[in-house]
Amino acid sequence: IRPGESFLLLLQPEGASEEEAEAIELRGAPAATLRRSTALLQRLGQDPAAWLAGVRESMERGDLPLAAALLFAFDGPSAPDLDALRRQVYRMGCDPEPATLP
Repeated sequence: IRPGESFLLLLQPEGASEEEAEAIELRGAPAATLRRSTALLQRLGQDPAAWLAGVRESMERGDLPLAAALLFAFDGPSAPDLDALRRQVYRMGCDPEPATLP
């Protein structure tokens, strides 16, 4: 998705009626935001502690999209703390009961 570009994603289980479909709008961030994010990824390198700090700082600022992008970026390193946080966030997304991060 390019900066500012948007797409509508329609999800409908096989055999479900149209009323059971869900629509999700995907929208590319502004170009300046994407440039800052790319620069941040380069600064983090492969240091797991830096990645974990970046995720937590983004969350503290309320920038949940950036926190999620950092946490699940393909470029991110694998480390016990990061992997545990990834699993916890994934489980929270599948759990109907709200939870808090450590």
